[in-house]
Amino acid sequence: MAGKDIAMPETDIWRVNILCFAGAHASSVFDFHETLSVANKLASLTRMPRRLDVAFVGVRRRTTVYPGVTLATEPLARPADLVLIPGIEHARGAPVTLRLPLLRAETRYVRQCVQRGIWVGAVCGGTFLLAEAAREPRRIATSWWLEREFAARFPHHTLEPHVLAVSKRIITAGA
Repeated sequence: MAGKDIAMPETDIWRVNILCFAGAHASSVFDFHETLSVANKLASLTRMPRRLDVAFVGVRRRTTVYPGVTLATEPLARPADLVLIPGIEHARGAPVTLRLPLLRAETRYVRQCVQRGIWVGAVCGGTFLLAEAAREPRRIATSWWLEREFAARFPHHTLEPHVLAVSKRIITAGA
């Protein structure tokens, strides 16, 4: 692979917060972290002036994500240019929306981020948390098996049948 093929584009996104909460899929949390760690390694091979500053954030100082991994988390007040929302665990056949009332503080945080123009990304069931927080209609993608529930719960958002959707500083994807 040639050097120019791995060059990172110029960006104003340097501070990345990975939102951690009870019921967040550890696999999503660590996939985000691993991807950004690789980006930092690749950036160190280029002339990038800075590295991504990545942190786990949450309502509490310690957060247990599904299936039982406890992480030290920084406060939600930590500055961010991008906030990433992992998938949400839900009982097989149970609606993801049943988890949303348990995530009121996280929903407020994401709503404030959206209102301030901070980039927000979400995957899989985490798109429900984002959709709950985003009052203005957006184009949002989610996992194919959650589309029916998503469309019923959030008719004001446009459900994108694509793997990835970008809408007004919001990036969403399926699993």
